[in-house]
Order: sequence, then C-alpha cells, then structure tokens
Amino acid sequence: MPRDVPLKDPSRYRLIGTRVNGTDNLKVVTGQPLFGIDVRIENMKFAAVAKCPVFNGRPLRVDATKARQVPGVVDIVEIKGLDNPTFLMPGVAVVANSTWAAFKGRDALSVQWEEGPYAGESNASLTEQFQTLLAAPPATLHNSGRVDDALASAAIVVDNTYSYPFVSHATLEPHNCTAHFKDGQMWVRGPIQMPMSAQSIVARATGLAMSSVHVQSTRIGGGFGRRLMSDYAAEAAFIAKAVSGAVMVIDNREGDLQHDYYRPASMQRLRAGLEAGGQIIAWDHIITSCSRNVYRKDPRGEHSTESYGSYVGRVQQVAQLDADLQPTRIPNARLRYGAPLTGVATGAWRAPAHVVNAFTIETTIDELAARAKRSPVDLRLEILGETDDVPKSADEVSPYDPARMREVWLQAVKRGGFGRPVPAGRARGLAVRHTFGSYCAHVVELSVAAGTGSQRRVTIHKIVSVGDVGQPVNLSMLEAQMQGGIIDGIGAAFFGEVPIERGRATSRNFGDDRLIRLREAPMTIESHFIPSNRRPTGFGEPPLPPIAPAVANAIAAATGDRIRMMPFLKAGYTL
Repeated sequence: MPRDVPLKDPSRYRLIGTRVNGTDNLKVVTGQPLFGIDVRIENMKFAAVAKCPVFNGRPLRVDATKARQVPGVVDIVEIKGLDNPTFLMPGVAVVANSTWAAFKGRDALSVQWEEGPYAGESNASLTEQFQTLLAAPPATLHNSGRVDDALASAAIVVDNTYSYPFVSHATLEPHNCTAHFKDGQMWVRGPIQMPMSAQSIVARATGLAMSSVHVQSTRIGGGFGRRLMSDYAAEAAFIAKAVSGAVMVIDNREGDLQHDYYRPASMQRLRAGLEAGGQIIAWDHIITSCSRNVYRKDPRGEHSTESYGSYVGRVQQVAQLDADLQPTRIPNARLRYGAPLTGVATGAWRAPAHVVNAFTIETTIDELAARAKRSPVDLRLEILGETDDVPKSADEVSPYDPARMREVWLQAVKRGGFGRPVPAGRARGLAVRHTFGSYCAHVVELSVAAGTGSQRRVTIHKIVSVGDVGQPVNLSMLEAQMQGGIIDGIGAAFFGEVPIERGRATSRNFGDDRLIRLREAPMTIESHFIPSNRRPTGFGEPPLPPIAPAVANAIAAATGDRIRMMPFLKAGYTL
C-alpha cells in the first residue's frame, strides 16, 4: 500500500471549492427514468403488501377469495417476516399486472390480524411512560460536579419539559423496489441508500447466498433516513422468489405513512441554574425517547425476558449516547436517560437525536440569557470552552472542536446582524449545533401576526446561515443542502406529527400529515461557508438541528412566548 503520497496543493485545485452542476440535473427536470419507481423489466408484476394496522402485529388468517377475483391479480404471497422487524415485517402481498390492480386486490383481502401486545398503545399511554421516566430516569450517562447542590444555590433556575412527537419521513417517492429472480440469482433495483446492507438483508429474507444477490441503486426520491433501511428490498426479493419472476413492490401514500419507521417520540426535562453574576453553574438534562436502536431488535416478547437495566444498558451501548453537552464549561452537569416500552416502529430521521436535543439545549440557553438580562451570544461563548476542554477518542476522525463552533457562531452573528436594530415588527433569534462532524448556525429574522382562530401566523423574512464542513467541495451542493435542511426543519417543527391511537398511526395522507408549502418557506436564505483545508465532512444533516430553535428563539424575542413542544402548531403558531 502506498504511503506518504504527496497530495495536490490546494492552490492548484480546479474543481474543489467551486460550483459544479449535478450530472443528472437535466434528466431530473425533464422527467427521465432515473428513480426506483421508473424501473421496468419485461413481464414484470406489481405487488402491494397488506400489513397489520397495529405495529408488530401479523396475519392470523387470510381469505384471499375476493382479492383473486379482482381483474389483473395473479397471485397472493404471505410474508412471514424476520425476527428483526426493520429487516422484513410480516404481511400479505397481492401480486398483479398493474399497480391499480395490486392496490384494489389488497383492499379486497380479508385478513384476521393478530394485533400483538401493543394494540392499546396511544399518545396518552406513551406520555404517561415518559413522565414516569422523567421523574425517575434509570440510567445516568454523565455526571460531573454536584448538580443538585448547585441548583439549590442558584440565583435563577429554569425547569422546563419539552415534548416531541413521532414524525414520518413522507418521502415524495413512496416506498418501492424491484426484484428479479432468475436462474437462482436475485437482482434488486431501487432507491437503496446502503446497497451492502440491502444485499445482506435480502439474503436473509430469501435464504440465498450473498453472492447470489445483486443490488443496484437508483436515484432516491427523498430519503431523510428512510432509505437507510432495506425492508422494501427484502419484500420485493421475497415475493420475486415466490413467483419466480420480476416484481416491483410499491405502496400508496396511505400505506407509506402508516408503515413508516418514524422519528422517535421524545420527552425531555432540563433544569439549569444561574449564579448571581449570570453564569451557568448547573445543568441537569433528562432525555426519554422511543429508541430506534432498541426497535431494531424484535420487540415481541423481548421486554418480558430482559431486565430493564440491561435494556437501557444496550441502548447506551448501541446508541453511543454521550454527554451531548456542547456547552462544555458548566461545572455541575448531569445527563440521564430512560426508554419507554413501545411497539411503534422507529428509525433514523434526518439528523437523528440532534434535531430534538438541539431544540432543548439551544432554547434553554436563550431563555437563561433572557432571564439573566445577558446577550445569548456572550452566554454561549462563555460556556463553549476551548479545544482541549473536550476529551478525544482515538477513533474520532472529526472530533468536536469548540474553536470551530465559536467561529461559526461569531460569523453567523456578524453576517446575520444579530444584536443590531431590526425593522419594525420583526425580531431575530439564533442557534448553533455540531452534528456528525460539521457545524452550522442560523440567524432567523421573522415577524408574528394574528392568524385564524387561536393561531398566530409567523412570517420568516430572512435566514442567514454559516457552516463549517472542513474543505468545501461543491458550493452548489452545499447551498442546496443548507436550503433543503432549513425548509425541511421548519416544516417538521411547525407541522410534523404522527399521532398514535389503538396501537396504530392515525395519519393517512398529506391532509393530516402536513408538509410546508411554497408560500410558507423563508423569503430569503443566505448561506456562507468557512474556508478551510480540514478533512471534508458531510452537510446533509447539520443544517436541520439548529433551525427550529433559532425560529423559536426569534418567536420568543418577538412575543415573549417560549415554545417547548413540537409541532409548533399545537403551541399556537403556524406559517
């Protein structure tokens, strides 16, 4: 293996750090067949899978008589599922000559479902579990100093509880994948983000050797964490093998929303204390969440054979939860954790964990600054610390560096005009976050007016954003990710929610799983990136976590009202 290979001097770069158009841009805007849903193979069939409306249920008895009578339906395949429900869920597939026939055949199925142990789960029952865990969290992940004593002696204490719902991915291209079983070989094509993982999961689902499974990724029509899983590839392959041919598994929007792997619901409590001089001396953060990492194991019966202590211990190990206290210079700090027992399917959702943790942390710091009559800029800088304040592990390739966070923060403050006069009727808020190796800060300028009913209408006039991704590679893509992350984050903050009742998701379509609309998007988004020769890091997720708290902090500056829940719609604010 070559060693000490001389690298090109950055002064000679011709493409890195410039704007380069995507190679598929023209094909995308002219509707060329690039996506999984566009795949066509000769004699290909289409399949729609019926799944138990209650999470973790399975078919008990199936009567397909009426389904077989639907014109175009050619076969019915029962899917047993795998022990890990994120690999393959049980269900009944209707195979047909068209998507319409497959959907109509699925509607005509008569299935008696074994609903399992979570048929009574609801928002209310989960909230009860969250509150119990907040009162007595079973796991301590970080503890330094004397937190309780510091809180007792603090001149000012804030004690707030935050709640976050399940949120769907709602990818514009619904769940789909095509598999072709021929001559003992399985060929899989679709919007697959992790081809090697898909190969392994398909091999498990079909009993084929890994060498007999071939995966080709198409363009992904929206992923946001949903395409990290390959359950839809396993479904397609299982059915294709059963019918010895080519099959596209596809779902409609209703099925896609009801059988997603949602952003985990969470409830958090944060107590923080200020001494008389306005410095933060105590920080006590409790997180309870429906861990996606635990859900990767089969929940059926799991908790009856595993102690709660080992359950939480496994969460800690798999999720690698750490202190997540990016304000590093707080002398007395504690982080505790608890996981409810839930059957709701959970998975990665853009910037996992960061998107809710950042909201709790950044809005609390802003509130502390207001209570102390201090600038949130100065208070944040005071607790950031220095590079050497943060322990590094040997395997970290892009460890958190407070110095880089400080630079992003100060650049955003300067470029966004935070602290300078704002136009009449407007207010500014800001927030910052380190996410997966990169740094991002937003300054949001908005106004709040009376809306319809009890809702107050928020207009976001301008957002100024600064990112540090190490060496910028393609400025066009970075700006696109900044804009996309901001808009995605704002939409989810105001509207994102999948309610749970009787063990099932109640969202059916975009009428009750609302997306942000064009007229509601920020009027201006201004993006800046710190010049750097450091190792490049990703930027698909970092813009999202700080945007909701920046908006909430601006709303607080405009109205005096502190938002401590998502969606903001439930707190009385809309776009």
